[in-house]
Amino acid sequence: MGHTSKTTRSASRKAGNGDAHSKTVSQAGFLPKEAYTILRTYCTQVTRHPSKAQFQELVGTIRRIPGCEGCQTKKLRAYFKERRKTEARARMAAEIKAKNRPKPVDIIGVAPTLPSSSQLSTLPAKPHPQSSQSPPLPTLRLHDPSPSRSNGVPTTFVDLSKWLKEVNARFTADLAYLEGLR
Repeated sequence: MGHTSKTTRSASRKAGNGDAHSKTVSQAGFLPKEAYTILRTYCTQVTRHPSKAQFQELVGTIRRIPGCEGCQTKKLRAYFKERRKTEARARMAAEIKAKNRPKPVDIIGVAPTLPSSSQLSTLPAKPHPQSSQSPPLPTLRLHDPSPSRSNGVPTTFVDLSKWLKEVNARFTADLAYLEGLR
């Protein structure tokens, strides 16, 4: 007889025929696509745990589909059980994936922390008086409000060259000033 599955052999014996390959797919243990569509819809829209009466109703509906005349409640129970297992595995995989996904701050290596209420109460409400009296340090101006440039970015190579010379001159002057403070 060759190597055939137990389901295929039992289906061929019930039909009284020894040729297992002449049977339809549903007799070998599978249902047509339409039956699985009905079951999937029922599972998502009605319930994932049907009662005995609901199983009987489903079997009656499925048996009306050509090729599903021999469908039994046992087959539908197995479908719903496997469907619930598959959904549980998918949920578990999604949870693991979400748990293992690094947070944006973790990538940098800095843990996000907010000051506690006790830390907030110890922070000074006003800046220290000495810090407001100290002279401002010279800074490098990055924005030159010349009309030939939009939003501070040189638009031509000539403007870029001028800007670099200006920045270099300011930097040199600031450096000389800082050297004089030593």
